[in-house]
Amino acid sequence: MIALGDARYPPLLAKIHDPPARLWVKGEMDPAATCVAIVGTRHSTRYGEEAARGLARMLAARGAWVVSGLARGIDAAAHRGALEAGGKTIAVLGSGVDVIYPSEHRQLAADVARHGALVSEYPPNQAPGKYTFIQRNRIIAGLSVITVVAESPMNGGAMTTADFACEQGRTVGAVPGRIDQAGSAGCHQLIREGAALVTGAEDLFAELGFAVVAAGAGVIAPVGASRRAPSGQDERLIVAALREGERLGLDELIARSRLPAARASATVLALELKGTIVKRPDGRYEA
Repeated sequence: MIALGDARYPPLLAKIHDPPARLWVKGEMDPAATCVAIVGTRHSTRYGEEAARGLARMLAARGAWVVSGLARGIDAAAHRGALEAGGKTIAVLGSGVDVIYPSEHRQLAADVARHGALVSEYPPNQAPGKYTFIQRNRIIAGLSVITVVAESPMNGGAMTTADFACEQGRTVGAVPGRIDQAGSAGCHQLIREGAALVTGAEDLFAELGFAVVAAGAGVIAPVGASRRAPSGQDERLIVAALREGERLGLDELIARSRLPAARASATVLALELKGTIVKRPDGRYEA
């Protein structure tokens, strides 16, 4: 248990107007760590999960700690992305740190505790309640310099995390989705309201002041992360359109893949976040 005022208490969290009087922690926290929250809907799409996982992987590879809530969907994808990069992650729970919800995430929770921490303001043995998840969202935002909503409908719980981040004076970012996808409507609303547009990892690196690791001139190349093969027909079509040694703009990729523009754009972003393709400084893509 870490009390407010203890040297181990996260300093950013201590600055919010209603910090928890105490935190129960399973694992280890670093008060000096740069934390980024990645949150979103439990009813996620593959696109949203790939976006969350890819962003988390790249951030963790550069030393940021990824914060989320251990929920199904986007939260779980964010934790797994950080772990895949060999990085650190924090799961903020709406229950005691010994009460894992959902129960199918017990192994994920154990992995998080070994490579970061499970954190809660609730004492051990406390079960989640109607309002505990909303309350824990202020802690997710409070720990983090940036809160990124990877995928959320208008009334999603992740929107409350973004609200808390705004109230706390922190940066909010949002990943755009398909215009006909209700699950991305919350992200689009946040962008309209002034949230940072997150179209790739470099947007977050710029916000954080992370140095670009060059693999060629100014290319984002995730440290410690390998490129992942395309999955699904849309991704294979985009990668096939990028012939060896060739660079294409988004319009050219749409034309050559013959995918609808919205699907092609979403697929290109997913592939970039996975590290399968890279975006050059001139805006063109390369496999």
